[in-house]
Amino acid sequence: GSGLRVIFEEDRARPEVRITTVVEGGSSGEFAGKRGVAHVAEHLWFRSVPDATQGADLWSAVGNLGGRINGYTTRDRTVYTTVAPRQSIRVLLQIEAARIEDPLNGLDDEIFDVERNVVRNELRQRYTDTTGSVWEPLYAEMFPTSHPYHHLPIGTEDTLAGLTLADARAYMDTWYTPSNVTLHVSGDLSSEAFTKLVPQVLPKALLVHPGTGAVMGECAESRRTPLALPDASPEAVLEVRGAVRERMGVVAWTFPPELETFARFDLWLAELAMQRALEVPVSCSVSAHRHAAAGFCSIPLGTEDPSKRFRKAIRAADALWEANARDSLRRNYDGWRAFEMA
Repeated sequence: GSGLRVIFEEDRARPEVRITTVVEGGSSGEFAGKRGVAHVAEHLWFRSVPDATQGADLWSAVGNLGGRINGYTTRDRTVYTTVAPRQSIRVLLQIEAARIEDPLNGLDDEIFDVERNVVRNELRQRYTDTTGSVWEPLYAEMFPTSHPYHHLPIGTEDTLAGLTLADARAYMDTWYTPSNVTLHVSGDLSSEAFTKLVPQVLPKALLVHPGTGAVMGECAESRRTPLALPDASPEAVLEVRGAVRERMGVVAWTFPPELETFARFDLWLAELAMQRALEVPVSCSVSAHRHAAAGFCSIPLGTEDPSKRFRKAIRAADALWEANARDSLRRNYDGWRAFEMA
């Protein structure tokens, strides 16, 4: 079979259907010098013109059905959601199939330029003189230049300006393939009706042999980039300038993705230790990705001797790791990075 995964979930709560399309490709799969192409590709998919829409682009076609669509790009995946009245299920499946087979159908350089400029405006709005501007220095410091998480998924002004429609097609030819796509369909219809509908609507080339089930094909992104153990943490606290509401300290770590569950528990303990030491609310979280997991603890520093307060929080976390850390994670904790946001 093609490797396309189709999952159905009956949900009678509303008279509608929802399709979530997960493409196992994000910014970590971009080619050298093409930063931002994954996010531009996401925008272009909304402008494609599947045959089932009779000449309308996807955005307009779903709107005409009384539905709505959205999408987002991460470091590892691109996710699309489409919600429409339940009677639209046949057309929605036809649209999804057409987008998998030819995701850029009906697009030209003019449309590409429009969507690329939309992404450039999004970059300015979210990552220039905003709270979002503080995250790129964090990831750039935590991951080496060669690592796919070193940069933000949206790209930069320079890399976006250099992209072409051919770049987007090359990216989508690599990642937007049946074996890299999962369709999760939920809504107000029975599983029996949906099972009968799928072979009527999806092209045979996309169907998995009924005797084998939905066997996952080999995803192009299944090759994981190794995460090197960090060096000992630097003594200096890096200052990051951005549009933050209050002066904050951030302690950050990276972990192998397979140790994410243990890291979540340890960071919860770190949160408690820092709060006890400082008597202020501390927030710790873990961002899990395919190639690595990253942990962050954010500490409000106030205005009275913020550096002393920050060092006190770091010492509290260090004492916790020394007493409780698993050997498999100790080197990662020793490699903490500290940032002061102002």
